[in-house]
Amino acid sequence: MTIRFSIHYQTYPGQELLFCGSQERTAWLHDELARPMTYQSGGFWSFDLPARQKGVVVYRYLLRENGEIKRREWGRHQLEINSLTEQLQEVRDAWQLEPAKIAGTAIPVFSLRSEKGWGIGDFSDLFPMIDWLEHSGQKILQLLPINDTTNSFSWYDSYPYSLISVFALHPVYAAPSMLPALEDREKAEAFEERAKGLNLSESLLYEDVLSLKWDYFHLVFDQEEERINQSDDYRHFVEENLYWLRPYAAYCYLLRKHNNPDPGTWGEYSKFSDERVSVLCDPKQSWHKDIAIHYYIQFQLHRQLEQVHSYATQKGILLKGDIPIGVNPFSVETWQHELLFRRDLQTGAPPDEFSDQGQNWGFPVYDWEEMQRQQYAWWHKRMQHMARFFDAYRVDHILGFFRIWSIPADSYSGLLGYFKPALPYTPKEIRAFGLDFDRQIMCRPFIDEVLLRDYPNQEIFGFLKALGKCYLLKEELNTQAKVRTYFGDSDQKEVSWVREALCRMCIEVLFVEDKDKAGCYHPRILGNQTAAYRCLNAEQQQAFDRLYEHFYFERHNKFWKEQAMKILPELISSSSMIACGEDLGMIPACVPEVMEQLCMLSLELERMPKSLGVEFEALDRIPYLSVCTSSTHDMSPIRAWWKKHPEQAGRYWQKVLREQGAAPVECSADLAYRILQQQLASKAMWVILPWQDWLAMHADLRKNRAETERINVPENSKNHWNYRIHLNIEDFMNSSSLNNTIRQMLFDSGR
Repeated sequence: MTIRFSIHYQTYPGQELLFCGSQERTAWLHDELARPMTYQSGGFWSFDLPARQKGVVVYRYLLRENGEIKRREWGRHQLEINSLTEQLQEVRDAWQLEPAKIAGTAIPVFSLRSEKGWGIGDFSDLFPMIDWLEHSGQKILQLLPINDTTNSFSWYDSYPYSLISVFALHPVYAAPSMLPALEDREKAEAFEERAKGLNLSESLLYEDVLSLKWDYFHLVFDQEEERINQSDDYRHFVEENLYWLRPYAAYCYLLRKHNNPDPGTWGEYSKFSDERVSVLCDPKQSWHKDIAIHYYIQFQLHRQLEQVHSYATQKGILLKGDIPIGVNPFSVETWQHELLFRRDLQTGAPPDEFSDQGQNWGFPVYDWEEMQRQQYAWWHKRMQHMARFFDAYRVDHILGFFRIWSIPADSYSGLLGYFKPALPYTPKEIRAFGLDFDRQIMCRPFIDEVLLRDYPNQEIFGFLKALGKCYLLKEELNTQAKVRTYFGDSDQKEVSWVREALCRMCIEVLFVEDKDKAGCYHPRILGNQTAAYRCLNAEQQQAFDRLYEHFYFERHNKFWKEQAMKILPELISSSSMIACGEDLGMIPACVPEVMEQLCMLSLELERMPKSLGVEFEALDRIPYLSVCTSSTHDMSPIRAWWKKHPEQAGRYWQKVLREQGAAPVECSADLAYRILQQQLASKAMWVILPWQDWLAMHADLRKNRAETERINVPENSKNHWNYRIHLNIEDFMNSSSLNNTIRQMLFDSGR
């Protein structure tokens, strides 16, 4: 059987259409598989595709001009082949255009506040939030991750990117108002009174809120258990989701039983076994109620969020979720799918404007080779599950799908990481740049007298041994992990000073050896700031600089592109959600190429330009397929930024806003309005602004102290994610001034 695909498209000399797709799920995303179409009369182009089996053909059309692809269809076409009896089947298509330009708001669920709240935003608060978006003419609501992060029962679990499950939703977001009411009115009123007190707090009291909700869940479950077990909807949910739900419930039960998140301490359950977990979760077990409550809460959470999604769809509002780059090292995922993770490496980020020391997130590194062997099944299930609730998603740190900053488990500093996968140098390659490579000197902490001037305390010499004119750390203290183990977590000034000094000395290396390729080396990031580099002569420093430049900006471009094109098409083809990438930071040249090929929306910030040699990005020149924002949850909102960085704000005042003289000290409501106008006038398809920035242009609604509006400080690994909006949703939803202003701004900008 042959399928003849045809499409009408006005082309010009030098242009031709290509057909890209097949019955292979990801083929339509690979430009190299595209085939030329044949021009027919009347402006039609056609392509004949042999069909040898039943199933789905996924495809799209491309426009090529003078040998270069100039345009790709937005989205994809699908054709179901149910029979092979026809000799020729004709299909006529229309070119799928990109969606219209729209705008929206970004806010974490936990930050929402309402009159009926329990001290934290929950899924019921998303209904009035969607109403507000509709009233103000917006079309997108972007959230931070909403998966369960509970493994310490402390405020550390407030970090929404440290997932214990990629499927389970966080119980703290369950809306009591959407659960069955407690029949015991006295107890119900006591809970309402406690909740009212928590709701008055300026910030999120995470531990108190979570404890209160779990107390409530237990009473509701006790009341509803018999009824819920008779529910067809509940039984269907459990059966459909058992592949993740049972391991998750078992994890939660064992976590509480052992009061330890590390499965390695769980005795016979230290290694995951389907058989053992099935026995543990058997309804006949005396403790089954402690398992079943997690089934029940997840059932309620999933039902609540599906209702939110359905409501948003009715209102024409898109929900945009967030896919964290990693998972907690002690999680359901690393326990159940141990082979998919490298526990000897930790994810992080190289130095950037957020942190000059780099970042160590502590998440295990994905084993992409094992994921490929398993045909990316874990990712497919994850994406399909997420599509139940969201229309679009943000891929957190999309660079991690090209290469991830990997920090050896015996290190803590982001400066001791390296990219994985990568092409580390052999000693022969290093010497080819003219550098006299010496592993004994360049791969071990190099400490000289100049460096030691920063540490005048003589006590430090007791941990060093002399080697010629320099010093080495003693064997028992030559890694950061050894130093931390030796000194412990003492806060005593004399102990912590030495501990931190030795940890800083551990980063004084020029090269880091690859854990998987013995005898191959990565030049240490910012290696030109080390003592070892300083001690090189001018010729050797120039050799290192050439080697460094080649390694970080030239050597890997094709290699990383090939890596990403193995993985990202698998994610994108798993659902119909719109994919957006958080592509900030140290970006290889291949990243925009891949994102353009896959029609992924990039992230564009005026304050974080991708164009070289400029301080502020020209928003009229950013890609159409992009999300433009004024700030992210990892940055100061515009008011706090303006106040904290007066010199940069002054340059923005003059260069971007074209004003004369000194910039105002404070970001006034009118000034915030003008900054947001810049974003809305951008070329980007979507503009999604933080709630704090929308409110910044209304003096009567915005918060008094701008510095309290920041959500996260990336360089602080112990950041408490406790930001709450200072107004009830009901207050700003009914503000005609706010809503009319936003609606007019969107109209004026064509959104």
